[in-house]
Amino acid sequence: MRKVVLGLLGLVMLAAVWLMASRWGINYSLHHRGWSSVDEEADDEMREVTQLPVLWLGESYDADGDGTGELELSAFDIRGSNARDPRGVEHNVPQYEMYLGYGRCKFPPVEGGCALPLSVVFDPPCDFIGDPPRIPDVRGVEARDAGDSIYLLTRDYQIRIWPPRAGAGYVESALRVAEALRGANDLARGVTPGSGLPRRPDAFC
Repeated sequence: MRKVVLGLLGLVMLAAVWLMASRWGINYSLHHRGWSSVDEEADDEMREVTQLPVLWLGESYDADGDGTGELELSAFDIRGSNARDPRGVEHNVPQYEMYLGYGRCKFPPVEGGCALPLSVVFDPPCDFIGDPPRIPDVRGVEARDAGDSIYLLTRDYQIRIWPPRAGAGYVESALRVAEALRGANDLARGVTPGSGLPRRPDAFC
């Protein structure tokens, strides 16, 4: 009898988990390395990703343009989700998100982490971002000014770039980052620095 009761409880729990997954979505991490643990194997892991095209700036990024490549890759995370977006649209296939961080915290991390000098976030292509002002296209795709960062609206992602330079000049700094993005795996093999990014069709979202 006890086994029967435990079995029924297990079925109820599985049903509850399935309901949550179908209604609110479940986030799951595909690849993750914290800001203190990225090493020489990070690029190998990116090359092995088969679910989505992976873009990056290489093992380091030259923020000052002096050839020193002083900001090293220090964090990356790739996640999938079947959750609804903020407008209530339910996705039937996984929506992938990716984060790249370069450099180190200038101050000891506080609770919740710290902002790295350079962050690039890749959100699902139809996530709602409001209506930030449009700026000239970048690498053949629509670009928007978010006030402290820029968006690139591609077919595969909405790419948001928080550049190394804050305040005045952040747009130019972010544009330099955007031009440096290149492919890291087979699905993004054709993406080289400055090459065109996949443009989303009209009425895509």
